[in-house]
Amino acid sequence: MHPLILDTSALLGVGRVIWLSRLLAATHRRPDVPLLVPAACLLVAGQERPHLTSHVGSLPAICVIELAYHHLLTFEQWRWPEPDAAHTASIALPSAEHPDGAPVVTDEPERYEPWPHVRTLPLHD
Repeated sequence: MHPLILDTSALLGVGRVIWLSRLLAATHRRPDVPLLVPAACLLVAGQERPHLTSHVGSLPAICVIELAYHHLLTFEQWRWPEPDAAHTASIALPSAEHPDGAPVVTDEPERYEPWPHVRTLPLHD
């Protein structure tokens, strides 16, 4: 199963968007569906909602992706002003581990338009 990435807007929807809450609950029973959270997104969302960082970090289904040196090189190349979106896009792009990339669950799909190979799943219809 392909992983899903939760961006800043999706993290802000935790506890507020019913299908996202159900997804988080279901992943307890389906460890084959990894939910990836870029550390930069967790930082930004945690600044907006106190205690969100510790809550999300305690969920067994969540895998926080650290900000690595190759991500920083990507940011520098893209010159993107929003590090959380850039971190998310760098994880979502096709790679050796995930040749098709990983879709981003987001309430702001327009943030990823500069990266045509980043697929998004809308948080809201």
